Amino acid sequence: MEKLIIQANEILAQLDFEAIWPGFAQSAFCHSGLDPKSLTDPELLAAHMVRKMFVTFRADISSDETSVDYPVDLDNMQLKLAENHYLAKAFAENSMVDLQQFAVLRRARSRIIGEVINMEEIWENRDGTAEYAGLMALNQINRGKFVEAVGQHIFHMRRAENLLDMGKLSVSVGCMLCFVLRSFGVDLSKSRDLFSLIPHETTEIEALFNGIYRKN
Repeated sequence: MEKLIIQANEILAQLDFEAIWPGFAQSAFCHSGLDPKSLTDPELLAAHMVRKMFVTFRADISSDETSVDYPVDLDNMQLKLAENHYLAKAFAENSMVDLQQFAVLRRARSRIIGEVINMEEIWENRDGTAEYAGLMALNQINRGKFVEAVGQHIFHMRRAENLLDMGKLSVSVGCMLCFVLRSFGVDLSKSRDLFSLIPHETTEIEALFNGIYRKN
């Protein structure tokens, strides 16, 4: 274990932390609670350590997501799956149109579940951005492993059964939203709220949703 940590630290010393996120830098790291899947691969371990450092870097993001239960609502789940589809398509095709469709559906869902949507956005803004930081590190370390990890997130987002674990799903959504926003030149450090960084355009489709789904 000690040898593996030394190897991971050597990898960390070579990383460009500023390229991962503006203002981000290597920090002291507690090795307790390391991901067991990373314990045999120094490259994956180094990426995991970056995730942990990033959580500390963004420690001001709220961690209180236990005040309400996440609703199991058919309309919400169907729209969420469609929302994920458009985000994945926006990433694959570098499409602002699909990113806008993602945003339209997100705002429509907020009319169904109200402030509960904040729970998803806490997970995205805290855990999703940490995952993004780890993946950005992995991209510097090993491009092949990075591509494989991104593909797993896309696959995870498209699976309907994963809607039952919204916390874990939001990690995938948050990190992929980071990649899409960055592809359009958005400075991710401008806001702690990823969704607020999406350019807002009200479309005819959204106007239709506004008429169908209204807060009580």
